[in-house]
Amino acid sequence: MGLTLIPDIVPDKGVLGGIYTALSTATTPYVFITGADMPFLTPSLISMILGFRHSADAVIPRGPRGLEPLCAVYSKSCADVMEESLRVGTLKIMAALENMMVLSPEVSPDNGEPDPFININYPEDVEMLKGKNN
Repeated sequence: MGLTLIPDIVPDKGVLGGIYTALSTATTPYVFITGADMPFLTPSLISMILGFRHSADAVIPRGPRGLEPLCAVYSKSCADVMEESLRVGTLKIMAALENMMVLSPEVSPDNGEPDPFININYPEDVEMLKGKNN
């Protein structure tokens, strides 16, 4: 598909390790991170999140279930604090960012639209969503 795959710089450290790798290898000042299993994510929501990027070190929206660090934009300045968190074994994203400026805009589904942060991990998740739409 013409994509470059970059192995985690610090292997076996979960999502924080992946975000740290993305920030460390990025050639841009900001990186948008999202899970590949979020089918209801919209271009307008991504644009809204990106629109706040100059106001904080990280923009992590707050959805119906709380903060959504896997649908967020991070500045490269977050890499150093994430590296330190990885070094000491703190793997929670929000713990790594506690001394950074984090903006958390409130996001809620509009007009009966599905929650944009729902993720699909199993066939049962697809069936559950089909049942909600009937």
